[in-house]
Amino acid sequence: MPEMDGHAVSAAGPGSGDRVARVPVDPVTAAKLADFGRRRRRLILARGVCAALAILLGTMSAVALVDWLFVLLAVAVIWFLFVR
Repeated sequence: MPEMDGHAVSAAGPGSGDRVARVPVDPVTAAKLADFGRRRRRLILARGVCAALAILLGTMSAVALVDWLFVLLAVAVIWFLFVR
């Protein structure tokens, strides 16, 4: 197995069955990756909440439109049957 900067790395490609040795990561890099992971999870959660709210708003608008149309049709039927 070749060495790079004193750390063993795998020469085999992905899927070859050979395990890749863990390389120590700089603590600053690890902290930045952890921060990124937290921001990413928060963004994914916010995106899901916004998508759910958009779907709820769209569904409620469609239901309100259908309700409004049926009320108008009922008023029109009553007007044509009795008021005319």
